[in-house]
Amino acid sequence: MKTRILVIDDEVNDRQDNYNIIKDMECAGEPIELVFPCSPQEFTQLLSCQQFDAFIVDVILSKNKWDMRMSQVFRVINGKGPVFLVSSQWDSTSMTEAREFIYRDNLKGLFSWSEFLCPEKHKQTIWFQLESAICEWKGLDKKLRLDHNEKITILHLSDLQFGAARTPHSKLEWQDVKNTITYEWSKGPTFIAITGDITENGLPNEFNQAEEWMKNLVKDWNGWELPNNRLLLVPGNHDALLPLSVADYMEYARTTRKIQWKDSLPDSPSMTAFAFTPFLQFAQAMSGENDWIRPDRQYWIREQFKHLGVIFFGCNTASKFAPQGGVEKGTILENDFLSVSQKLRSLATENTLPDCIVIGLGHHPPFDLSTTNENTCNGYTKLCTMNTPISSKVGYVEYAYVPRILLHGHIHKREFSIHKATSEMSTVSIAASTPSLPDGSRFQDAARGFNMIELLRTDGTFKEMKCWAYEWDQERLEKKKEISFSRNKRGGFTNS
Repeated sequence: MKTRILVIDDEVNDRQDNYNIIKDMECAGEPIELVFPCSPQEFTQLLSCQQFDAFIVDVILSKNKWDMRMSQVFRVINGKGPVFLVSSQWDSTSMTEAREFIYRDNLKGLFSWSEFLCPEKHKQTIWFQLESAICEWKGLDKKLRLDHNEKITILHLSDLQFGAARTPHSKLEWQDVKNTITYEWSKGPTFIAITGDITENGLPNEFNQAEEWMKNLVKDWNGWELPNNRLLLVPGNHDALLPLSVADYMEYARTTRKIQWKDSLPDSPSMTAFAFTPFLQFAQAMSGENDWIRPDRQYWIREQFKHLGVIFFGCNTASKFAPQGGVEKGTILENDFLSVSQKLRSLATENTLPDCIVIGLGHHPPFDLSTTNENTCNGYTKLCTMNTPISSKVGYVEYAYVPRILLHGHIHKREFSIHKATSEMSTVSIAASTPSLPDGSRFQDAARGFNMIELLRTDGTFKEMKCWAYEWDQERLEKKKEISFSRNKRGGFTNS
């Protein structure tokens, strides 16, 4: 991907070499491409069929057929990106022309032409202003920078279930997990993905325990102060506060002072929406994000890291409650499913996705895993497979803009499997087991640990994925499973 800047200047033939100092820069790791229209007609035509990330505009456009006022330029740009004005002399004429646009939301800076004439003095300040405005406009997290050949690492945790019974040793789990990861990845992971069941009962004090555990885990890792938007999380069925989830099915009879079950759910439930409030408060405290988990939206999409080649989304697969208690078999609500698909489709249309890997998070398995004997937990897997409203192959695999990696938990087993629509179009489903040691509420034969995932890049393009499952063995975390996947020309994965 490139950062494209449109330069509108009536003396571009004489000035192009000076503008080209920008071409030697990078914006959030992306090379910069400059485009120079030669006339108002070409300028208008380019904007009608192409997208640009920023605009540099000469304030006075009067030469070489460029008889165009600033108001006309802004009308054509029409808020399609940040604008920087440049003038050889910021005198009263220039300021008069520019004054009415000074307070426009998309006007981000004023350059003097002398800055381009002395690049050795001003190149860094030009770069800083451009990059800051473009990253803000595109919603990119410019704090996270990686070399084009630097790998991305993901720590995948699931089913921590704070509030369940714990062994005396379990209080030290965070230290064991931290030491194991730091031994191999000294700076810690690039991202942390938690795929639900953070607590046992969805209680606030259980989330408080989880928050303390996470703060201890990430302490001293590079760039991992909390809250941190690189911490990605979704809830599981255990993260719903069940008394609130069933409150709308109950009514209090004042005459008898008794609680009884209603025959049907009211048209506008008022209490079930609060069942995930403790989770939402935890998610905001950990990630700083609070734009989801509400009655009309049970998903999120993170585009801040697409300059690194990754786009994440998460869905609440535990949002549908059963009458008289409990969460129904994991479901993505149809409106949420379609909204995510439409957003990814729009990113594909914007040409954002060809070099990106889309990674989805959900608590319940997205595919029927019952055919994989190694990963079947006494038939339990098939019962808890996510009930998507659209066929899995159509919804998850067939289109180029859908996720190539799906992370989940719930089954308390590690799982790495490829699900194919065609020989080249596929999605890798990855399940993490619970990092907690055995207790009475879990299957005694369930694996207990976490996953580490590496996405290997060459010149900024992902070529390979490596995964490791770490599991407890005699109260020690050991590397139990290692698997590699190669990326094919359609963006899907195959076993290496």
